[in-house]
Amino acid sequence: MDQNIKTGRVYIIGAALLALFLGAMDALVMSAAMPTIITELGGLHLYAWVYSAYFLARAVSLPVFGKLSDLLDIKKLFLFSIGLFVLSSVAAGASPSMAFLIAARVFQGIGAGGIFALVYVVLSDVSLSGQRAKTLSFASSIWGISSVIGPTLGGFIVTYFSWRWIFYINVPLGILSFVGISIYLKEFRGKRKTVFLDIAGVIFLSGFILSLLTIFIAGGREFEWNSRPIMILFFVTLVFAAGFYLAEKRAEDPILDLRFFKHKGFAYGNLAAFFSSLSIFSLFAYAPLFLQGALEQTPMQVGWAMLAGLWGLLCWAESWAESMQNQPLWPMV
Repeated sequence: MDQNIKTGRVYIIGAALLALFLGAMDALVMSAAMPTIITELGGLHLYAWVYSAYFLARAVSLPVFGKLSDLLDIKKLFLFSIGLFVLSSVAAGASPSMAFLIAARVFQGIGAGGIFALVYVVLSDVSLSGQRAKTLSFASSIWGISSVIGPTLGGFIVTYFSWRWIFYINVPLGILSFVGISIYLKEFRGKRKTVFLDIAGVIFLSGFILSLLTIFIAGGREFEWNSRPIMILFFVTLVFAAGFYLAEKRAEDPILDLRFFKHKGFAYGNLAAFFSSLSIFSLFAYAPLFLQGALEQTPMQVGWAMLAGLWGLLCWAESWAESMQNQPLWPMV
């Protein structure tokens, strides 16, 4: 193999994994910093939106970037995603208010969605014949590393610097990834002449998730559960849900093919992933607020506590996986 080609492949993989690391760590590094952010910016009633805005934008943009990668130049899409993530990180770090921070988090989520979608495409394209699984496994290791580093790093930055640096730290790392991708990444695959973007599906899915989140965030706080605004939101949620179902049934290339849910393995797997993600991210979102606000722990202590909780979760998952070996998964049979 030509040495230049081999070196270029290494740099591409490194730059792609660095971009993935930024997006993967972003949600976890926030956990130890959020109580301090609330103390400085106020807006406790908007607490959940700092997380929800990021995850909503990421969830919607990820399949869109995946579709666009079949039509447009992957290098340009990847550079756009990294650039958007870095610029929105700067905006988030300079936030004068919670509303501004939430808006910046939306754009961070869009950038992260592009990164998450494209990094696996890039790794698949540059992997050697017969080593694609090995190359993709690097991405899995990035998730593990970020989950360990994230909470502790967030506590360290808030304790010894400022919470704003949890966003500013993305800038040098993002620029390094941007430069690596811009120099070494080449287009490896041919493009389709036509790609059907499910715009209606994106709109209805975004509206459904947004209205549903608003119900649970505002219900019982700003409005009573049986109040008119909440009832209207319930109705809007149902309309968006019905619109999404009809749009996906008619779409040439749906953003989420509902036929997949007819397969028990897919349906039960996603249901389990939903509840596990709900519990994990709820813990990382609200436990720091309790630890720092009620128990008066320092941000660094919060980071260590979250790390300890994560290790316990990983140990339990490993024990459960070992106990389930050679056991039939009866719901999926």
